[in-house]
Amino acid sequence: MLPLMNTFRRVPFSPSFFKFAAIPRRGYAQAAQKNEKLILSMALPYRTVFDKVPVTQVDLPTEDGEMGVLKDHVPMVQCLRPGVIQITDESNAVSKYFVSGGFAVQQPSNELSVTSPEAFKLEDFSSSVVTQLLEKYRAEAASSDEKVAAEASIRVGVLETLSGALK
Repeated sequence: MLPLMNTFRRVPFSPSFFKFAAIPRRGYAQAAQKNEKLILSMALPYRTVFDKVPVTQVDLPTEDGEMGVLKDHVPMVQCLRPGVIQITDESNAVSKYFVSGGFAVQQPSNELSVTSPEAFKLEDFSSSVVTQLLEKYRAEAASSDEKVAAEASIRVGVLETLSGALK
């Protein structure tokens, strides 16, 4: 036990060691440069919907619930669930996109990046077609084939969210 204790003993340094060794001083992290406005970038695998566009507010359907993001929002990473992203631009015009999921990342520099596998303008959907598809996939969800039933139940969940958004 005694030899082990010697390894933890403090090694003294002579004062001359500190004259020649450059020891960097540790400081505080530099603050990120903030934009004066909320800057939105929204990307899909096949195209960019918004590329660093200044906006007033973005409402997101996150796994934790609905979330509104304004300028100077705390930095965060959120998982998106199927739902409507509502974007209010600087002239208070509102555009709505239905997303099937994805991620939203708020940077300290007031940049919000949204990535999603799919996003479509809400006005491009027909409520009658959504209702027809909902009936079809509800019937398939009751199938005895587990794979067909699982895929149909996922589609039913997305279509119910879309149907609610169209009302």
